[in-house]
Amino acid sequence: MTDADRSSDPSSVPASAGILVLSVAGRRAGLASRHSEGFLFHACDHLFNDIDGRLFASIGDMRIAARCLASLERLSPRALRPWPG
Repeated sequence: MTDADRSSDPSSVPASAGILVLSVAGRRAGLASRHSEGFLFHACDHLFNDIDGRLFASIGDMRIAARCLASLERLSPRALRPWPG
């Protein structure tokens, strides 16, 4: 099982794990806190504010949402500006 597979499997997260750090695309996206119904996301980077406070069924679902936001940032008009020179 790869690390990505383990992160999407809620049974692989130890019950004692209170808070997990979620990194995506080389950035610290946020923190995942265990909740009775899943995991609650707390953004650490403004790029991930759209999912701040959202409840996810699994760490894998949270990672997918964060990766989507990171990919949108790469496609933003700011990212498409010509290189100064």
